[in-house]
Amino acid sequence: MNRGIRIIRLVILVVSCVALFSCKMSTGQLAEEVQKNIVETWSENGITLRVTKDLLLVKKSNTEYSGLMTVSAFGETEQLTVNVIYDGESFSWKIEGF
Repeated sequence: MNRGIRIIRLVILVVSCVALFSCKMSTGQLAEEVQKNIVETWSENGITLRVTKDLLLVKKSNTEYSGLMTVSAFGETEQLTVNVIYDGESFSWKIEGF
């Protein structure tokens, strides 16, 4: 086989692998998306949240994350515990106690 064709195939393989594995969000990116979704969801329900400390997630298992974020609403500041399930494509979140 021609050396040039081998190199092209190798480049395509490497790019495909990088694209495949880079589709999954990092823990930091996931935290940003979840935080944004929490604020939007509460806003849709008439509650204005001001995030005073960004969501910080820790991976508990292959698909489970847990984290804390601090928000201010109705003149009070609360620290929220957020549990997240992320399968690599979509996520769901739940705030403990709500």
